[in-house]
Amino acid sequence: FNIYAESVSNSEGENYKLGKIVGVKFGKLKDIGSWTLSVDNRELEKDSTVGLLADADSSGGGTDIRSTRISGAYQAAENFNISLTALSGKKSISSTTFSPNYQRMMLDFNYNY
Repeated sequence: FNIYAESVSNSEGENYKLGKIVGVKFGKLKDIGSWTLSVDNRELEKDSTVGLLADADSSGGGTDIRSTRISGAYQAAENFNISLTALSGKKSISSTTFSPNYQRMMLDFNYNY
């Protein structure tokens, strides 16, 4: 069981721009049949960091986003695991205009050699 948090701030100019991730993770992929489940919420205010370095899966990448990530993985063999990740978020959170919700689901097959 892990609880994690990260933050970033850009103090350039008059206003502080903040970004944060807060999440929890259960389990660890180690032996065959092991599993992991994680949930996190992330928010990056506009210009809080370099948009090129932001996670591209969360709300389409860049800054000015808010998203929730739910991920689970299963260790199917010694060198092989399967993971499923669901993301739901919103871009342009600082804007007063409507921006549609962003949703993505990813299924990954991972082989380690």
